[in-house]
Amino acid sequence: GKLRSDGFKEAMAKHKLKSNIIVADSVEDLKKKIKITLNNDSNIDGVFGINEQAVLQAMHVVRDLKVQNSKKDIAMAGFCNQSQADHNPSLIVVNQNAEKIGIEAAKLILKRIKKIDKKTFFTKIVAACIL
Repeated sequence: GKLRSDGFKEAMAKHKLKSNIIVADSVEDLKKKIKITLNNDSNIDGVFGINEQAVLQAMHVVRDLKVQNSKKDIAMAGFCNQSQADHNPSLIVVNQNAEKIGIEAAKLILKRIKKIDKKTFFTKIVAACIL
């Protein structure tokens, strides 16, 4: 999560956009903090979750607040799997290609096991895609 969070902060700063970062220890804590943040800042127009649980909880909180307060639409985006996009077409999904990452990780592990020099590390970047 740290690399995702750092990348998000970097992108927001690069484009001179304001953001609120919420860190939570539990699902209930996350829901509570999202609700407080959205209630305290009416300018928020989008939520980006760094994992599927964060996206789902934010969607629930936004739905509940919208019913209670007739709040404006809030865009939802985040790292999720395809099935979440299938159930909510308005959700912007970043698919991490988990299967491809697993295949590449296995190849790198096998390469490392076969190598005599165990101190050499390899990095492989697998592109994500927006669904």
